Amino acid sequence: YEPELQLSAVGPKINFLKRDGIYKIDVENLGEVDITNLSVMVSIPRGLEVTAISKPAHIEADNSVLTWKFDKLNSNSLEQIQLKATATREGQQICNIRVISDDTVKREFRLATQVVTRADLNVGIKNQSGPVQVGSKVELLVEVENNGSKAANDVSINIVLPSSLVVAKDTPNFNQSNNSLTFFDPTIAPGQKKVFLFSAVGATQGDHVVRSTIQTSGSGEKLISEKSVYVYDSDETRVSEALNPVLSR
Repeated sequence: YEPELQLSAVGPKINFLKRDGIYKIDVENLGEVDITNLSVMVSIPRGLEVTAISKPAHIEADNSVLTWKFDKLNSNSLEQIQLKATATREGQQICNIRVISDDTVKREFRLATQVVTRADLNVGIKNQSGPVQVGSKVELLVEVENNGSKAANDVSINIVLPSSLVVAKDTPNFNQSNNSLTFFDPTIAPGQKKVFLFSAVGATQGDHVVRSTIQTSGSGEKLISEKSVYVYDSDETRVSEALNPVLSR
């Protein structure tokens, strides 16, 4: 009859920056004899910040080591410890776990989490004017928001309009040959939103689709967003703006 100490641990193999991860440590005595003076020590890497623990622990002043002490681990019993930690640095973050006692040899476990970052752009087109009459101007904007944990660099936004919506010729970066325009932004930081404004004139009646395509450096993916603009024609005689208004008595 002798104690048999077993150590196991699980945690997220991949996590994103500023996201929480749950780590679970199991210390089990599979033997028929109790284990006394058991200590569980977890070395926390700089890229993880522990925010919650399931059992009270002794914590080093720099939060780099957490220690749990158990007077006894009964035979055929289990102690489980859970941590919640926020990823604060990119790269591989390794928790070193060590268990020692008076009755067994030292056990060690190495738990690695790869912390990654990436840009996550959302794009949308908004019609600021609603339905417009033929010959009238519609104001449009493109909103680009980065919900990721990494900056999006060299952001290129290409707007393509149908021939039924005509962009003003003096609009910056307007390509008259295919009725399109391009916006460029060097960097959209995490959590940042950028707005790009432009206007066009409704040339013919109907529903007309405006399409935006976004691409960034280092990514082969393209984000596409579309918005329908309704242009109507009431067939009424246009009123000259030079006429004086008539006030009712």
